[in-house]
Amino acid sequence: MREENATPRTVSCGSCGTSAPGAVSPQVLQEFYVNVTRKIASPLSKPSARAVVDTYFVWCVDTTAAQISAAFRIEDEAGISF
Repeated sequence: MREENATPRTVSCGSCGTSAPGAVSPQVLQEFYVNVTRKIASPLSKPSARAVVDTYFVWCVDTTAAQISAAFRIEDEAGISF
């Protein structure tokens, strides 16, 4: 799912019984998939890992160049890691 902006979406958390806004980039989902299928002691099967990733597609957003530039500015101003 590709979006033009990174507006957080409110999604219910079935295991914790709450709703909260959130957003995740395609890169994060890709890195999760690679790590859980290849880089851990007991890797998940590809179908299992894909099922987990599928549950987070509703939060999937693309990051714009302007948002990355803003993150660089915030990193410098607040002294936090990007």
